[in-house]
Amino acid sequence: MEADYIVDGFKQSLLMHGIVYSKLIGDGDSSVMKRLREENPYGPNIVIKKIECTNHLLRNYIKKLRDMSNKRKSSKGECVPGCYQKILHDRLLRLRYAVTEAIKYRQRQLETILYENNLLKLKKDIINGPSHVFGDHSDCSQYFCEGPKIDEKNYVQDFKRLGIWEDITKIKNMLIYHTKSLMYNYNNNAAESYNSILAKFVSGKRINFSKKGSYELRCNVAVTVYNSGMSRLLLCNKHITTKKIITDAEYTNLQTKFLEKLKLSISEVQSLEKRTKRQHQCVEWHLERKKRLTASLFGRICKLRKTTSRNKVVSSMLFGTFKGNASTRYGIENKNIAKEQLEKVNEKEILPSGTMQGRREGGAVGARAPGPGPPEGPVVRGVFRHSHTGPVGPGLER
Repeated sequence: MEADYIVDGFKQSLLMHGIVYSKLIGDGDSSVMKRLREENPYGPNIVIKKIECTNHLLRNYIKKLRDMSNKRKSSKGECVPGCYQKILHDRLLRLRYAVTEAIKYRQRQLETILYENNLLKLKKDIINGPSHVFGDHSDCSQYFCEGPKIDEKNYVQDFKRLGIWEDITKIKNMLIYHTKSLMYNYNNNAAESYNSILAKFVSGKRINFSKKGSYELRCNVAVTVYNSGMSRLLLCNKHITTKKIITDAEYTNLQTKFLEKLKLSISEVQSLEKRTKRQHQCVEWHLERKKRLTASLFGRICKLRKTTSRNKVVSSMLFGTFKGNASTRYGIENKNIAKEQLEKVNEKEILPSGTMQGRREGGAVGARAPGPGPPEGPVVRGVFRHSHTGPVGPGLER
């Protein structure tokens, strides 16, 4: 119900106000964004960005840390003494305060520092937050603190020895993933306040006081179901939707134009990579990714059977509502840890990179990977979840 209201509001924004709602402030609930991606109210070239509510992000951050402080063992299986559990539990508010103060400071710096540079500095501040709270001030910014206090103890090495630090880092990485949302520092307090007042009058979802016309409505629905049977929804859709049928010549023309747009010069490929370095936080990254076969789709395309519907595959690529799974969450939690370990082994800094497009395939194949760039080449990041050693299937040929 809530998603239907919001989607209808997006559809009416141009007609009623002449504006495009390009952002949506959410609280972690993906049902609304799923409906917006399905309906696509502004067409394929406009991506509606979801900005996570700062209050919910910080609440989840502290909740996970609090749950961790109550566990007797770390993820490594090491026993955690009660004194260290108490140290973590007593400094939860300081961990939240470190993030909120960093956000406020970086927002004030937006007038004098480029947005991209400020975003990287905020990310660095969030990464350093737990180190500051637990006594390691080696990477603290000057605005953040004035160095170690008298008789202050550094617990970072003890936490690393017990495996607590790795658990904190995984939880922290989930917050770092939403750095761009934190920079906005938006929340949905207004909606929450309205709903709390409304609940006082309608008793929330427990009692329905709006029963006027309910009996007549139910009777009308029963008559419709009886007369139309199970096809009532299909009949309704036929009346309210219109489909434009294009000819084969028009389809071929559109196909040619689309494929021509994918063919980029070397300078354009390099420019695309630079513009999409922020990946999921970049609108253009989402748009360009939909136009190409990426690593996450390549295995599925290669293994398509002749009997598999291509329409469903293309529809899932263009209008998919994938919102993450256990593998993607594992990647978010651990990729920064793996990156730091790889930098130590290779003794080289790994820089971020954007969408990399292949030129031999007419621009239809793309990839993303963090890496140091030429001449060393990119560091490919990926998880091989499927094994395929046979010949390329008929899906790729089509």
